[in-house]
Amino acid sequence: MLPGLQIVDRYIGRQIFLATLIGVAVLSFVLVLGNLFKDVFELLVDKHLPLGAVLQFIGYILPFSLIFTIPWGLLTAVLLVFGRLSADNELVSLRMAGMSLWRICRPVFLIALCLASLSFWINTNIAPQAQAKMKGAMYDMVTDDPASLFVANEPISDFPGFEIFAKEREGNIMKDVTIIKLDDSKYAVWTTHATTAEIRYDDKQALLELDLFGMNQIARD
Repeated sequence: MLPGLQIVDRYIGRQIFLATLIGVAVLSFVLVLGNLFKDVFELLVDKHLPLGAVLQFIGYILPFSLIFTIPWGLLTAVLLVFGRLSADNELVSLRMAGMSLWRICRPVFLIALCLASLSFWINTNIAPQAQAKMKGAMYDMVTDDPASLFVANEPISDFPGFEIFAKEREGNIMKDVTIIKLDDSKYAVWTTHATTAEIRYDDKQALLELDLFGMNQIARD
């Protein structure tokens, strides 16, 4: 009787495991990665970063998606596998062989315990490290190429309290630049226009500096 039960465990466990892998892959790609990627889409794509940098950011986002998709994938696998077993009357055959429902589900409980431990490890170790590396990568990107934050003919709202617009950008030089200072109610306090502006990063003070040339400013009440 024992070898037969082990065959049943392998049979059900293999189907649950494979279906979980497929479910996690599909859900991570379609649902979670799509939603999370929108948070850095402007920074990664609109700033014209190379493909390697985009893939690097996706790798940092992936641990956060696994926190959600592993439980979803297991739930989907259980519904699909046991639905098929029920439709093919395999569950009825196993019950007629004297196996209880709890005994039939033993491989599912073992897989669920392993996946729960994996999710806990990812949530407490991998995800925080990935978040720190992602912030470090974004910081390095800005310090290496400060101009990557600025896109021509698009409003820039990455700096709290300011709206910046530049009609042209060539390297670290922007042309026809408009900067609007906003108050807490998002009303304009003053507007500055410059014919050209140069972006540079000050390593000593860890500041992003914008030097304006041909500048005029209008204060608003």
